[in-house]
Parts: sequence; structure tokens; C-alpha cells
Amino acid sequence: MSSVTQATAGRPHDADLTEKILDETLRQLRSDGYAALRIERIASAVGCGKATLYRRWENKAVLTAEAIKRSSDLGAIPDTGTAEDDLLEHAWHNAENQKNPTDTTERRHTLWAAIIEPEVGELFWDGFLADRRQMGRTIIARAMKRGELPEGTDSDAILDLLAGLTFYRNSIRIVPMDKEDYRPIVRALTTAPPLITH
Repeated sequence: MSSVTQATAGRPHDADLTEKILDETLRQLRSDGYAALRIERIASAVGCGKATLYRRWENKAVLTAEAIKRSSDLGAIPDTGTAEDDLLEHAWHNAENQKNPTDTTERRHTLWAAIIEPEVGELFWDGFLADRRQMGRTIIARAMKRGELPEGTDSDAILDLLAGLTFYRNSIRIVPMDKEDYRPIVRALTTAPPLITH
């Protein structure tokens, strides 16, 4: 067998092991939380050595950020025709990303709680949260262009309020919201939006 064939044949195995590692990382994060996450426990659970993980991810923060990104869907920019419905869809997509599986009733930790760790949050911002934020800014900029929102609307304040509510309900209080729960909040933010004052 040629070296090219050998390399090609080995890729599915490597990809499969990577998936197993990420799945186990997510399982342990949900079960025990970020503080208790240990590379050696993940390696033992999937049947490989610690060096295998460290070749892929330099530390547990990098591994955690990738695992959460893998479990989250970036989605697309909604275009319903109104700022209220666009922001409602945007907020709900964030909530769906943070929603916990229904079959883990004994879980003590929520997955996204790990992003409050500075070393994880910084990594998770790059390439995911920053992209989600830009989608939200696009929605608000489009609404200003249509005249639905006034010029100078503080898009970051609106998006922070919606994202903060979602994170607090899902990761702190553990009281998930229904989609329509967001509507009066979104309506208030689009009816009397915060404005940039500096």
C-alpha cells in the first residue's frame, strides 16, 4: 500500500477519535463543569493517551472552546421584514444554542457557563460570538436604514440586553424561556431603543 493510501485510510480514524474526544468533553462539562474538567479523564474515557489530546489542543481552554463551538450553530441572519421579528429570531437562535438536552435531568452544570472563564470566553468570542454579534448589528443597521429604528441606535446595548437575559436564564437561574417570552422585551427595545450618547 502506498504512503498516500495509508494516509488517506488513516484520516477517518483520526476524525472519529477527534469527534469522540469532543463528545466526551461536552459530556464532562455538562456533568462536572469546567473547573473539574481534566485532560487525563477525557483521554481515559475515550481510550487514548493525554499526548493525543495535547497534539490537537494545547490546553483544556482551547479544547473547551472548540467543543462548545462544535455544539453550537452559527445560523443565518433572519430577514422577516421587521426589526422586531428579526431580533426575535436572532435572540431565539441564541437561546436554542444554549438550551440543554432534555435527557440530562441530573446535570449540575450548563455548557455555556464555561464561557465565563476568561481563557475560554476569549477563544469562544473569536469566530463564533463575534460573528453572532455582527449578525445582530446587521439586523439593527438594516432597521435603521428602513427607518424602523432611529439613527444612532445603540446596537451593542440591544444585543447585550438580549444576550445577557438569555445567558442569565439558561446558565444562572436555569429557567429557559419560550420564544414568545422574548417578544415584549424585543418590542420594548425597538419601540424605545437605547441611543449612543458618546
